Amino acid sequence: MGLARNVYTLNTDLSVYWAKQSESNPDGFIDFFSKPEDIASIKTLMLSHDPKGYERRMREDQSIILYLNSNLALIQFKDSSNKIRMAKVKSNWRTGGNSLIDNVCALWKLEHVNPLYIPDGDAENLAEYISNTEYLRFVFEKLNQSEGSFVLFGCKFDECCDHIFNCLLREEMRQLAVGVFPEQASNMIHLLEVKLKKIANNDAYHRNLEEKEKALFQAERLMTGLMLFDENTVFS
Repeated sequence: MGLARNVYTLNTDLSVYWAKQSESNPDGFIDFFSKPEDIASIKTLMLSHDPKGYERRMREDQSIILYLNSNLALIQFKDSSNKIRMAKVKSNWRTGGNSLIDNVCALWKLEHVNPLYIPDGDAENLAEYISNTEYLRFVFEKLNQSEGSFVLFGCKFDECCDHIFNCLLREEMRQLAVGVFPEQASNMIHLLEVKLKKIANNDAYHRNLEEKEKALFQAERLMTGLMLFDENTVFS
């Protein structure tokens, strides 16, 4: 993960958390959850009030982890002033406390705490939900500003990911690489081409005719340079 400046993840489980811990330099990753604060005696890290400023202060050898989807470790809760805040749950097993999953389950039992999740829905409902959630709004703003190459791991091709693929249909995106199982490689090209062209033509994204033509051109360009890979092989 450390080879990329921005690491976007769709994993809802704790695999990214564990992968980060297994890196030789776990401090080389930030995710904008930085201020320690206990919730019902459980350790958490609060979302930074100034993520853009936080990013400006990061080191050149650090990567940013950004969650595009629900994640077990992320929660929303109402504080004493009834303001909705976001936090990342920590484990304290190293000091004889609970594991991360135990702390997550304990917090979910509290009436004022909810897991972060993106509900199923059409493009407009998803856009509204993301715009009303501070963290998700920031993450998708960053995704829409991304340029160059983009790598996808574990992405589904159902409608719940359409808003993510839509962000790729910009001319700043030069190449797309998708991680696959070897037996999926031959079918993945067709699935991805159908998906990108369908989104480019989708009226829910409010494109005029000229914008649709540009999105279709971008879809064809991404397909031309598409790279599929697994842990051992690159499939052109």
